[in-house]
Amino acid sequence: MINIFDYIFYRSYLQYKKAGEPGTASGSLYIAAVLIALLPILYVEIPILIVGEVYNAKYLITFIFIICTYIRYKRKEKEILRRYEHSKLNKKIPNWLIWMALPVSAVIGIALMILVDVHIVERYHLEGIIGRWFCDTFL
Repeated sequence: MINIFDYIFYRSYLQYKKAGEPGTASGSLYIAAVLIALLPILYVEIPILIVGEVYNAKYLITFIFIICTYIRYKRKEKEILRRYEHSKLNKKIPNWLIWMALPVSAVIGIALMILVDVHIVERYHLEGIIGRWFCDTFL
């Protein structure tokens, strides 16, 4: 079975190497950017639920995503390159489609964030509810 993020890493790794860039670092940063764009709910909606505002949690979460992604792909680099070297998808999927992962994930992530904000957080007045519950329960 193909892991879509591993395959996107493989293709972006090859493109960055071809351009003379460090493949592992650049490919893992691209995957981190795709994940960050796909999951803004983590660094926008969750802080709103906890404290009622978006503080600097987005910087910490972004840093954690980048570091974890780099470590993962640094460890699995040779395995991923070997696994997808002779894949049938290499000829079927053009390079421009691989680079569309970032804008498509940004659109999906923003749409999910808006849906959660409008239909859950605002509708049920959940801003800061976890923080208030924690303070009431433990302090």
